[in-house]
Amino acid sequence: AVEGRILNRDDLSNFVRSVVDFAPTITHISGGMLVGQSAAVHYNESSMWIERLADYGIPLEEATQITNDAYARINQALLRKAKLVNPSANIINVNFDEVPLHQAIEEWMTNLGIQYDPTKRITEVIQTYVGPHQLELLKQALLRRLQSDHLTSEECFKVVDLLAGNVHLRMKQMDHLRWGSMNLPKEVITGRREPTREELEQMESDYMFSLGVKLMNDVYHRLSYPNAPLAAVGFADLPGYGNAVQHESRDAGFIFVGRPGEQRFLDSIKNQLTHPARLHRGNVKEHLDFIKAYTNDTTATKKTLVSEKSALLNVTSPVTKKMMRRIAN
Repeated sequence: AVEGRILNRDDLSNFVRSVVDFAPTITHISGGMLVGQSAAVHYNESSMWIERLADYGIPLEEATQITNDAYARINQALLRKAKLVNPSANIINVNFDEVPLHQAIEEWMTNLGIQYDPTKRITEVIQTYVGPHQLELLKQALLRRLQSDHLTSEECFKVVDLLAGNVHLRMKQMDHLRWGSMNLPKEVITGRREPTREELEQMESDYMFSLGVKLMNDVYHRLSYPNAPLAAVGFADLPGYGNAVQHESRDAGFIFVGRPGEQRFLDSIKNQLTHPARLHRGNVKEHLDFIKAYTNDTTATKKTLVSEKSALLNVTSPVTKKMMRRIAN
């Protein structure tokens, strides 16, 4: 859209800056963890987002700074939430760059006969959910952190507890984990039918489709083992507009206006992101005012409305009945 000159690149960069500044939002917090475990890990995907922000025209140094600042705020908010549930809880922040993901992914894909493309960074995310040896890779990163002397005494004890774990369990909103949201054929992945001719042709021509089917087929079989050392759990997030589940659809229940690349499209996204129903660090007061409306006593108002409706029905009912008789005749 920018290359087609529908949208000015500076406008796009400024929009992206404003969105990053919202962090943390309520779904960062609710999607990061469900309860206050005594010890947990929060994966930090900062390098991916720095790369993406640079693609959007933000200078690399600035992209690095605002991304790292956003993750710092998210980590702090996650820790505050965890300690509200469990005062002894702690969260260890582990950056993707601390884990040798690329080597693990290349080995995994080579074993499945897939050409590894390190530019398809979604594979790094998949690896941290359900990739082979992820528990061992995480433990190696935690052990290096423990040996670095850059942890507090409390964090050291929590890392020791984590190193004793025997299952890697990662949680996220359900849309991140469903094959349907990836547009992958569930029946083929689970072996209930062979691929259709169209699907075989797509696997030949579409690298990401082929990658998804082969990886998820392997994941399906490995996670079927009773003693599998890893699992991914999806959960329904907090309700959003119209009581729709957040993250159930990518528009979060809000109908965007215009087409991608147009200013009004970006404006409609920003309106959705800044709606008082969606809590983020910049609208706490507006959000509290919004939810206070649900605590108002509306009994008297309801009685008045019912009374007015009854009076109106007494006037309109005879007319309606008369019109229905005419239509019937």
